Amino acid sequence: MQMAMKELRLHNFRFVEGRAFVDQLRASSETFPEFMDALMPLACNTIPIAGRNRIVRKLAIDAILNDPGYSGGEYKTQPEGLNTAIGVLAIMIGRPLLV
Repeated sequence: MQMAMKELRLHNFRFVEGRAFVDQLRASSETFPEFMDALMPLACNTIPIAGRNRIVRKLAIDAILNDPGYSGGEYKTQPEGLNTAIGVLAIMIGRPLLV
């Protein structure tokens, strides 16, 4: 919040929504109550990832990990498998006209 106020020169948020970091959002609202007009924390259920979402994530991860250039994370150049992973994710989250 301080970075937003200082670096971005923001003085007030009209609406703040938070999903993943609900506790941090709550803490920020208590620390800087004057900074936010409205707050909407959303809790998410922790359930296993399944179906197409799981398959796409697995394909993207495997494309990177199985690339010889990856070398267990100690790569010297960007692994080619990353391009495959980006393509797989683009198919999953993109709209048909943009893919």
